[in-house]
Amino acid sequence: MLSAAELDELQAFLDRELSPESSARVAARLAVDPAWAEALVTLARETTVLSDWARVHQRAERIDVQAADNRRVVRALASARMWLGSAAALALIATGIIRWTQSTPDTAASVVARIEQVTGQAFITSLAVRSVATVGVVIESGQGLEVQGEDSSLVVRYADGTRLAIDGDAKIDEFVGGAPGTKKRVRIATGVLRADVAKQPSDRPMKLMTPSAEIVVLGTSFDLSGDDDLTHVETSEGAVRLIRKSDGQSIEVPAGFAGIAHSNTTLDAHASAPRLQSSRFTTPGYYRTTLLSPDGRTLVTSRFNSNVVQLWNTLDGSLLTTLQDPADAIVATAISHDGLRLATGASHGAITVWNLDTHQRLASFAGRTELQSLAFSRYSKTLAALSGPAQQAKSLTVIDLTTNAPHTHDQVFPGEFWAFSPAGKTLITASSRTSSVTLWDVASGVEKRVLREFPQRVICLALSPDETDLVVSDMSGRVTLWNVETGELSHTFRPLGGTVHGLAFSADGQRLAMGQRHATVRLWNVADHQPIATLTGSVAPSSTATIRPIFFSADRSTLATTESHDAGLVRLWRLPP
Repeated sequence: MLSAAELDELQAFLDRELSPESSARVAARLAVDPAWAEALVTLARETTVLSDWARVHQRAERIDVQAADNRRVVRALASARMWLGSAAALALIATGIIRWTQSTPDTAASVVARIEQVTGQAFITSLAVRSVATVGVVIESGQGLEVQGEDSSLVVRYADGTRLAIDGDAKIDEFVGGAPGTKKRVRIATGVLRADVAKQPSDRPMKLMTPSAEIVVLGTSFDLSGDDDLTHVETSEGAVRLIRKSDGQSIEVPAGFAGIAHSNTTLDAHASAPRLQSSRFTTPGYYRTTLLSPDGRTLVTSRFNSNVVQLWNTLDGSLLTTLQDPADAIVATAISHDGLRLATGASHGAITVWNLDTHQRLASFAGRTELQSLAFSRYSKTLAALSGPAQQAKSLTVIDLTTNAPHTHDQVFPGEFWAFSPAGKTLITASSRTSSVTLWDVASGVEKRVLREFPQRVICLALSPDETDLVVSDMSGRVTLWNVETGELSHTFRPLGGTVHGLAFSADGQRLAMGQRHATVRLWNVADHQPIATLTGSVAPSSTATIRPIFFSADRSTLATTESHDAGLVRLWRLPP
């Protein structure tokens, strides 16, 4: 039996991390020592090197016919005799692996693309090896990519100008082609990407393959999301062909249309929701909180690590006034439902209530440290404050605004994600550790309902104004609508563009806004579950802006969106009727 040091040396040999001299020494030992050959085959099998090696090199055009024949022999012997202990079979398999480890690739022929931009965590995957993806690094044929984290992204660029922007928590199994005269192929395991494909030769179209579909591209711009059972493509320029793998049926998806490939739906292309790209009002800055008054005339903003709150006139973009808390940075704000009061909360817990019209200070309250959120009750009789460390259980304090008397509940409220209902009656908390969402009565602190078994970690949630519908976004990229009274799932939205980071209901509960990456918001009709419009603040494929806080005006004519990353813009949109 080999020692740990010898096994480590064999693994380094497989990973091609040894010097030429050490590699030659190991190869010589493998040729005469069956124990070493058997250990090498075992390591190769455990790390899936053999199967990936054969798959990658079958497709690489630089491998000659004799090498391909040798591979077929190796694979046949590996599957039939690997565990029979045949020294000859082991030697032949080991010889094949040695040839692979000692081969010198034709770099020019194998280059697919280069990494143009990286945000967050991303890795290049090749066989059993994974390396950190950095700007300028070449992706070779047979390699893949993994992008990890909801705020991570990566952009790759081909020599012909084709660009792919890949969003967080995505996995590309394999890139093939890219050199002149080769066919471009991208095999996607899961995730979201935006593509701007240069014109391709008619006999060599680019193909993007998900587990459920294949997209054939001659040159166009489109968004694509795919996983094991559903592929969604929306074309902005040109046209693509969407082929469902389950039955081979296909459709053309021209510019302005979207297509979905799913085994339980009719394969069809529907007109995309209209896109709005011109906001009515924009103000730059990295904001901690943003609010829109019920009449849509006043925008309230506070910047990160700032102890001031700014009030803006949304009609002409002018700054109305600046309110200052001398104690600490503002971390939470709330506007009463009648639009008369503004509450601001500092990180150390102090809360101030202002007159929104006259900008006069009405009351001040000491609070608990690490304040997270504020909410007025519907008739402004109470103000609720949620406090505690972001990733731990929190306390809830309710302030009676007629007597200025605070009351802190004995109950602690677990979860890393939370939201107050529009009426301020209900607190919703979510925990990634238990995959559950809990609704609490704000006045009493009593648990009202628990919804369980969300497929992945919850990211954000919102309750309808009448508190009958709860909408939840999780890391699966889907948004689920729940009936609060029955606790049953009402509908699953599958928005193109991946994970939803911000959610909001309109005041009448008839519209739902979903904020996503690339400064995009998608509006849906709640009743018939149909898209209404898409708002795009930044259309650059490399944009990392994510929409998080979203607010409707009371008459649902105006929507306020806040972008993280990039310029940190707040935009006000005039919505379609």
